[in-house]
Amino acid sequence: MALLNAVVLTSKTIKGGRNKVRISVAHNGETRYIVTDIILDSNKEFKNGMVVKRADSRSLLYGIAGCMLCLFVSLDSVYQPTVLAVKSDKHLDERVNTYVPEGVVYSYSKMSFYGVNFYLKDRMRHIEKERPSSGEGYLLVPVKEEENMLGELEQTYHLEKIFRTDRRSCDMRNEICMYKFRAIDIHNP
Repeated sequence: MALLNAVVLTSKTIKGGRNKVRISVAHNGETRYIVTDIILDSNKEFKNGMVVKRADSRSLLYGIAGCMLCLFVSLDSVYQPTVLAVKSDKHLDERVNTYVPEGVVYSYSKMSFYGVNFYLKDRMRHIEKERPSSGEGYLLVPVKEEENMLGELEQTYHLEKIFRTDRRSCDMRNEICMYKFRAIDIHNP
């Protein structure tokens, strides 16, 4: 979380020994400063984050507090939820890559696994369209379509369930199962 403080930087003194009040925003070990329009005549007017020894110190205090409150509200309500709510299927890609480090990965779904396909460097194909007639491979299917897939493909392929994810996919909005399939040889079942 970002830490906000009112500060005066003596290294940024303007003409006549005057200073502008700045708001420091510290986050992840980095500090940035937002300059305000509040100008102090000397460093003695600022102590421990507060304006002191000045006739209008109360109004300046309210101005600084208002600036900090606005920054806090905007950070907390707009920027932080966006950053923290990132959705990705990288976890699924990493799991699939342990079984299929290279080659085609098939999917069974009306929709495409766009995120996983991106991380797999465009190695996914729809099994409904390509129908591999020999060999073996791996297949991803959303849990909600697992029953349809089994009914449609178990006549053509031996299917072995490898895993089911704990988290939902951001593309399919459902948990995902991975199957290993092997084409059934008609002459030697």
